[in-house]
Amino acid sequence: MKQIIYKVPGGKLLKLKAHLDGNLLNGIEIRGDFFMYPEDGVMKIQDFLVGKILDEQFVNNLSEFIMSEGIEVFGFGAQDIYDALT
Repeated sequence: MKQIIYKVPGGKLLKLKAHLDGNLLNGIEIRGDFFMYPEDGVMKIQDFLVGKILDEQFVNNLSEFIMSEGIEVFGFGAQDIYDALT
């Protein structure tokens, strides 16, 4: 397990606990200074990310998932998660 504290542009903190096997994300817990609607959005994002590879499609795939689920995130974006993990 890798614990990451990443400063998002604008001063917010994104706190991740990630289980990585090379570039494969086997699990993730997202916390930090953010607001999300609906509240279960963070769990949906975490579930979506399990089994994903950190590659050039990661940000686009995560962004599309967030939009398709109608999740609103204030404080971080898909690029921030990718940047923190890589």
